Amino acid sequence: MKRVPVYRSGLILFPASIRLPPGPYTGTVKIGPAPRRTSTSPFACPGFSRPASPPSDAVTDARGSFSLFVQASGRCEMRVRRGAQAGAPFEVFVSSNAIRFDVTVDGGLNRVR
Repeated sequence: MKRVPVYRSGLILFPASIRLPPGPYTGTVKIGPAPRRTSTSPFACPGFSRPASPPSDAVTDARGSFSLFVQASGRCEMRVRRGAQAGAPFEVFVSSNAIRFDVTVDGGLNRVR
């Protein structure tokens, strides 16, 4: 029987079409130290200008907290909206692991940090 050498490598390649599973996303929205009550935080993946599916909305409670199961993974965009007022979108990352993201916005609902 002829032996064939086997080479081992720590690198595993996956096709680009394989995506990580979606995951839970939680956090808070604040204006300075105060919670942003009853605002909506839409998520769009990969972004609002070219969404793969309709944006998912997370509504904050009285403490400014939100919870959402995002249906995509990777780089996405989020923005804070209340009524007709909406802040500029900013990049967030979604993975199959639970992620907590606390965001502070200004009076125009734009992300400050």
